[in-house]
Amino acid sequence: NELLYSSSKTYALGHGCSVDWDTAATRISSSFMPEHEITNIAPDIQDEEGNELKISMLDLAEFSQSETKTLLTKITDSYKNWIEKKCKQIPTLPPELQEIATKHMDNCSFSLNRMEKGITALEDEKIFKAFQLANLAMFIQQVSGGSIEKAIIENGKISYSTSAEKLTDLKTITELRKIFASFNKGYWRAFQIAFLLMSLPSLPKKAFSEREIADLIWFPTGGGKTEAYLGYAATTILYNRLIDSNDC
Repeated sequence: NELLYSSSKTYALGHGCSVDWDTAATRISSSFMPEHEITNIAPDIQDEEGNELKISMLDLAEFSQSETKTLLTKITDSYKNWIEKKCKQIPTLPPELQEIATKHMDNCSFSLNRMEKGITALEDEKIFKAFQLANLAMFIQQVSGGSIEKAIIENGKISYSTSAEKLTDLKTITELRKIFASFNKGYWRAFQIAFLLMSLPSLPKKAFSEREIADLIWFPTGGGKTEAYLGYAATTILYNRLIDSNDC
């Protein structure tokens, strides 16, 4: 915490109470019911050129392996540049904070390495196919899963009155692009695709070392954690089915 809040100033400490001050610290007062406005955390980030870092699910569902690699490398390259920038700042920190800062950057570099391994894992034809199909499934879910469906129960079975617009006829990717071009949906945020990439190397059963790692996404409610988890679950299910057609 001392490193994370090293740029924040503490002007007073309370004994049996809390302390409050205005923005310029021209007034300090005690308080038994302290309050602080927490700034919202935005899930969307930008690269060095100011462009939003997001990846189209339809691109990942349609692109070739080489095109997909080029697209995903934009994420890893941007993350690598950020790590290098932060590492250069470590010598400017107070000496007592430099060790923990170095540890943090080592962990970031470890994550970057796993993301790059995820891109390499897509050279496997079955992993790549499962990844493509999972992205198509996630796109369909995102554009069609937000409306209320009317359920009908007949003879103990439940069915839904789903129209053609709900994609039950599974249009081609080209048609999907035309239909939903204005929806502004079907994109992975940077942290979501980073999680997916780090998880891909663990798909093969022989990937023992990767399966010793349990990844947990830390992000406030509504940022897209569940969607990222579902994306990897879909990839895993489809990969297992491609490996074994009897895996239902």
